[in-house]
Amino acid sequence: GSLAVAITVAATDVQSAGRQLFDMARIELGGHDARGDRLTMTPAIALRLKEAGLEFGASLERLMSALRSGPDPSEDISGLVLRAVALRDDVRMLVEASDPAYVYFIEARGRRVSMRAAPIDVAAIVSGIILGGRHASVLTSATLTVAGSFDYTIGRLGTVGARTMRLASEFDFKTQAVLYLPREMPDPRSAEFNRAAARTIRHLIDCTEGRAFVLFTSYVAMREVRAVIEPALRWPLFVQGDAPRSALLRDFRATPHAVLLATSSFWQGVDVAGDALSCVIIDRLPFASPGDPIVAA
Repeated sequence: GSLAVAITVAATDVQSAGRQLFDMARIELGGHDARGDRLTMTPAIALRLKEAGLEFGASLERLMSALRSGPDPSEDISGLVLRAVALRDDVRMLVEASDPAYVYFIEARGRRVSMRAAPIDVAAIVSGIILGGRHASVLTSATLTVAGSFDYTIGRLGTVGARTMRLASEFDFKTQAVLYLPREMPDPRSAEFNRAAARTIRHLIDCTEGRAFVLFTSYVAMREVRAVIEPALRWPLFVQGDAPRSALLRDFRATPHAVLLATSSFWQGVDVAGDALSCVIIDRLPFASPGDPIVAA
């Protein structure tokens, strides 16, 4: 009926306006020195994106109006309206980019481009919302201390007064692991570094007959290394961005002698037991760049 047509037209307008906004964001990211895969949204960038962002918000309002025009909106329709309201408000916040408590940036992850806002100081959020009101919370990690002290983590999380305990590692690194550092490599900032790293990575993968994670600090480096090693690689290759994270891990575990190239979310919280993973290669130490928008803020 006419209601279905109105909703379809409004939804198509949302899709078109959203595509225009993110196409413009992609152009901004590609036209600047983005320090990797993120670009801080300066006032000038936000101003250039503002008109497209407001049009995206207006298209969402038209969709909300169409959804609400039915005689008796279902629970699903009401849920869609709430999602549209939240998305409209988020887009307005992003293109205004005016709250000094947040840093605004454009981010590329694989083929996707996102616009994001992140709080600069999360101590109040963690202590008040996540941990507040609980009888007790236990935080564990292998990397909570800096130079043997918990002070940095306590300050960042706002957990003043927390009781702390530091335990020795249970792993026998001296007999169960080998650390290899190539002696001759170009400066990591040079254009030659990724190609040189690719040659070393291919040699190491051949030594371990696959069974390797190769972890990168940027998608750019991952793509450049892939282009060098993939044509002559003898082992099954999986690359972040080609499939969902869960599917990549499942297929890696199930495929003998597999190699996985990854970044971002694969740096932590991943466990592959047994002989399927025998080598982890890191292209650069995973410290955030000083030019990263969140770090800089």
